[in-house]
Amino acid sequence: MGLTYKVPGKVPPVQTFEQRVIQPHLMFRSLYHQAPTSFKKRICPSLDHLETFWQSQVRHPNFLRLAHLLRHRPGWQRRAVPIKMHGDGCPITGVGKSWSKSEDFYSWSSIVVIHCNTSYKMWHHWMNNNDHCQP
Repeated sequence: MGLTYKVPGKVPPVQTFEQRVIQPHLMFRSLYHQAPTSFKKRICPSLDHLETFWQSQVRHPNFLRLAHLLRHRPGWQRRAVPIKMHGDGCPITGVGKSWSKSEDFYSWSSIVVIHCNTSYKMWHHWMNNNDHCQP
């Protein structure tokens, strides 16, 4: 569910690297069209849940600061699904050694899902080694 972009490096000699990007909207689309039961279970139980969530956020400072991005779209309260993202790095070999390798783990999940535990998250990860960052 990711997309790869070519990104120029900053350290001489300048090379181009491939960088994968998380695209939750592709998972949304796939689940919505191909697995509607899973979409309701993992992303959005109902349009009423969305509207209730957004009504509860109306006075929150973060909402007030970013609301202009949503308010100009008709029916946004029943269409904008709030997600949360989390990222962590974890050593996978040579823990505590100068030659250790680590991996980055990224996850995202819907804020309006009732049963929000690990089994309902959509996991994405990529390695921080030369196998995945080749020029």
